[in-house]
Amino acid sequence: MDKFYEISETRYDIIFEVDLERRVEYISPEIKKILGYNAYEMLGKKYNKFVLITDLPIADDTFQVALSGKSTLFQEIHAISKDGINVPLEIKLIPIFDNQKVIGVHGVARVITHA
Repeated sequence: MDKFYEISETRYDIIFEVDLERRVEYISPEIKKILGYNAYEMLGKKYNKFVLITDLPIADDTFQVALSGKSTLFQEIHAISKDGINVPLEIKLIPIFDNQKVIGVHGVARVITHA
């Protein structure tokens, strides 16, 4: 998906796309700096492999809202870095439509820190 490359190369957010089966179809190169994975290591894998197990209900509920055709509010979840560190993220999901049918989800995630 080269159409996202220029945008994602200049952002500190993680930009991603997930299909209806929860598989990562695209993830921006920024993922390497934030979670330690190269983008290709995540492609084709279900997002649940990268989310803290206790946060999966939040991630799944948020995904379901997007599948219903609605953009979500930012939700806090914890991703698991390649080193096994829990990384707090804010995620926002936006449905992808084709002929008025949801065919996947675009998302943005950013690291959050608590003072």
